[in-house]
Amino acid sequence: MSRKIPCDIIKDLMPLYVEGLTSEETGREIEAHLEGCGECRDLYKRMKQEVEGGKDAGGSAKAGEIDYLKKVKRRNLRNVVLGACAVFLAMVLALSIKLFMIGYPSDSYMITYTDINDGQVRVGGTFYDSASVFSRYKIVRKADGTEEMVIYVALEPQRHLQPGGGPSPGGDTAGHQGHDR
Repeated sequence: MSRKIPCDIIKDLMPLYVEGLTSEETGREIEAHLEGCGECRDLYKRMKQEVEGGKDAGGSAKAGEIDYLKKVKRRNLRNVVLGACAVFLAMVLALSIKLFMIGYPSDSYMITYTDINDGQVRVGGTFYDSASVFSRYKIVRKADGTEEMVIYVALEPQRHLQPGGGPSPGGDTAGHQGHDR
């Protein structure tokens, strides 16, 4: 094209040219016009800076948003892991309290003596399970009206801490209102 394109048409095409969306032939015509027209050349430079500045700002804004989302994801992951650890520790603590302090009913004992004196009953015996120690007892009324003493035992924590895992000194006997040792 050898005709001179008016500035108004170049100004209308300038946004497409700045974005690189014009055909090769149109691009060549616009470049030829920019070489001879200072006003359109200044417009092109301003538009090019705005587009490049917008891309950088958009890119940095997008990068900032991605960084923020990564922080949120890390924080959420940390909270989930801490929550899972807290639940695990709570379960270990509850199990430890149940096994080592509260105890559980046991039938693995042999009563070796009973002594009834002034309204008090003394019972002594031996546990078959060497890891158990007396924790408490409870009198339970059965359906037929009789009463039964239920012995609760707990695990002996120091037994598991001794080297060799052998029995602790003192034997494995226990009773209520006194121990037969």
